Amino acid sequence: MAKKQYLQASLDDLIALEKALQAYIKAYRTCGKTSPLYTQSKALRLKYHPAYQRLLSTPDDLSKDLMAWQYEPFEHFTEFPNELKFTLPDGRKVRSKSELIIGMELLRNHIPFRYEEALLLGTKIVYPDFTILHPVTSVLWRWEHLGLLQDMRYRIKNANKLSDYVLNGYYPGINFITSCETDSDPWDLVKTTAILQQD
Repeated sequence: MAKKQYLQASLDDLIALEKALQAYIKAYRTCGKTSPLYTQSKALRLKYHPAYQRLLSTPDDLSKDLMAWQYEPFEHFTEFPNELKFTLPDGRKVRSKSELIIGMELLRNHIPFRYEEALLLGTKIVYPDFTILHPVTSVLWRWEHLGLLQDMRYRIKNANKLSDYVLNGYYPGINFITSCETDSDPWDLVKTTAILQQD
């Protein structure tokens, strides 16, 4: 009897995961081919391409207000402060090497961001890894990095969270970014750069 209940509970978890992933995939396909940070403007893509960046872009191009925004006080995740082990060049701390890579690239590309800022999704408060202020359009983006996808409980928990994002108006390629890794396929600089340059 106990085994039957356990198997039924496992089946319920998998059904919930499948529904969440279907909602996520549907929203992703609806978005079409979009640029996650830069819009479809050819000029903007050139401006933020590494080969052109030194020639066309400097920190002075950005509004001082946009850059100041990332350092203003905001409600953030306060649990487990001892896990903030990795320090960005501007002194901010993150929890993982992968988040350090992402934060470094955002800084290098002069993209203002906040780390683990509170966000209300329906009745739940979540803390996206990065809240990004688009330096041209001033649209707020959320970026979630999923770093333990080899763990089943972690996958189910985050599939449900991704579903909550979609249900509350955060769509991949429009105002939401996800990145993923496992032990056998770790995150790196190449993958981060690919996201920032994605067409």
